[in-house]
Amino acid sequence: MNTTELKLHQEKVLVDFSLLDSGIVKILLPIFLLGFIFMTIYNRYSIFDIFIILVCYLAILLLLLQNRSIIEHTHSKIIIRRFLFRPIVIQKNEIIKTQVIKNFAHTTRWIFRLIALIILPIMIAHNINAIHLNIEQSLSMLITVANVLSIPLITVMFVIIFYNFEIRTHYPYSFNVITNKRTVTFYIDNPEEFSKTL
Repeated sequence: MNTTELKLHQEKVLVDFSLLDSGIVKILLPIFLLGFIFMTIYNRYSIFDIFIILVCYLAILLLLLQNRSIIEHTHSKIIIRRFLFRPIVIQKNEIIKTQVIKNFAHTTRWIFRLIALIILPIMIAHNINAIHLNIEQSLSMLITVANVLSIPLITVMFVIIFYNFEIRTHYPYSFNVITNKRTVTFYIDNPEEFSKTL
């Protein structure tokens, strides 16, 4: 076995990727686009509508599960393992630049917390009112279930996006690894020490 490929270290790290590698593009965008196209073409309620809505909730859950990645360091590469996705491998000889930068989420945390504090109660109140109105109407069970499931969808997505932002606010600095193919951002407590480990 080549000793340069021996695993040196493995840990759970919060990681962000370039847009094309991100969970939003790979998980949410295709599912929401397919759901929108289907509902536009086929405008009659069916059990498939409920299935699409549940898949959207599953997609949001998967986005949540992407937060903690397993990072493996070897002498020659960095391997980033994410739930359900193929590992992303960064060859160390392909790294153009590494840098420690101020974390945008940490810097602007109070602004976004204030926005969430204002918007979230309004969204929840609107959802409760809309669900109550739908239940009171004499609609078929299928339509009622589809409506009740779909109404909180945007609110749930907002909560998950805010949560993803919030867990990044604990790190004043982030560590960027830049290659020709992508930029990867690591959120760690000691970015300088992490840089030396790599």
